[in-house]
Amino acid sequence: MIKSVRSKTDDVENQICQLILKRFLPEGAQVPSESMICENYHVSRITARRAVANLVSKGVLYTEHGRGSFVKSFAQTQRIYGADVLSHTIGLFMPRDGYFMSAVYGVEDVVKNAGFRIFVSSFSGTYREHAKEILDYTMDGMDGTIINTLESSPYPSAYLELFQKLKNVVILNSPSPSPEIASVSSDDVEGMVQVMRYLFSLGHRRIAFLGGETCVAATRDRLFGYRQALMECPEAAEEIVLLCKEYVPDDPCRVLGGYLESGAERATALVCATDGLALYAYRTLLENGLRIPEDISVTGYGNVDTAYKLTPLLTSVDQHPQEQGRLAGELLLRQIFKQDIPTRCLTVTPSLHIKQSCAVPKKDKKGA
Repeated sequence: MIKSVRSKTDDVENQICQLILKRFLPEGAQVPSESMICENYHVSRITARRAVANLVSKGVLYTEHGRGSFVKSFAQTQRIYGADVLSHTIGLFMPRDGYFMSAVYGVEDVVKNAGFRIFVSSFSGTYREHAKEILDYTMDGMDGTIINTLESSPYPSAYLELFQKLKNVVILNSPSPSPEIASVSSDDVEGMVQVMRYLFSLGHRRIAFLGGETCVAATRDRLFGYRQALMECPEAAEEIVLLCKEYVPDDPCRVLGGYLESGAERATALVCATDGLALYAYRTLLENGLRIPEDISVTGYGNVDTAYKLTPLLTSVDQHPQEQGRLAGELLLRQIFKQDIPTRCLTVTPSLHIKQSCAVPKKDKKGA
């Protein structure tokens, strides 16, 4: 766990320099009096006096007997403190849902211990609007940002330009576009391989994949894991890949329903790239008279609230978002405090949570 080693005197210096660097205190402006510093920052007079004296000795402030202390040089403040003065605020830019709130808790566990506040914002506009909003907020004095980008591969130019402008940044839940940009993500290929190996162990050989658009990492990487696992099993049937517009209402139902009505030999198991898609799959399968898991097994991905609300409970992959958040917080603090970072791109290994939505294929059950 990374902890701040700054003293109360450092914090007061920090706060005064923030006011200067943000131009709230221009050159020649009088800084708050000792009594005001004590009241505003909840410190003793000794601490306030020491902080002002330190800034005077460094050429940031000057004092006039009987009048107080004044800003001497913006340039000197920027030269000495520009890269080090902290607002102790971190921005988290991500969707506000159950999955990402778990990630927020993980970040909070780390950064609160180091004396940082968290600002959380979500946005649903275009890539460029999202990037502009993040930059606007960070220019107000945030020390660093943790961002879950609106998913797309390759990265849109708006995000690539944004990453170049941000001083301290960690990408969450997506791979980094560059080794220089820190990131924390889940190994979605490994997660889907775990799903497939579990289904193989039950005896399934004809397994279908339901995913969204392949420009989204959630589909692309999980589809790769599905295909990789099929290659590991010589008895497995050919791939059955069903792709839909995941965020268009009922399009998953249309795609899966079309497959069920096509007359093709039906899969004994269906793996879904997200728990949200599994919700659509449950509805469509039941509407077509299929029981889960008696007639067909179903798995999801994410292990979010949906997995526990469906009947039967959905077998799903947990990506450990709280652990991802914790690692992202540590990476960001290391950047802020200019500490060594052995690995900038971290990957969390997911785990399969087996519940009630999978069973031995019907034809392989004893007595079937």
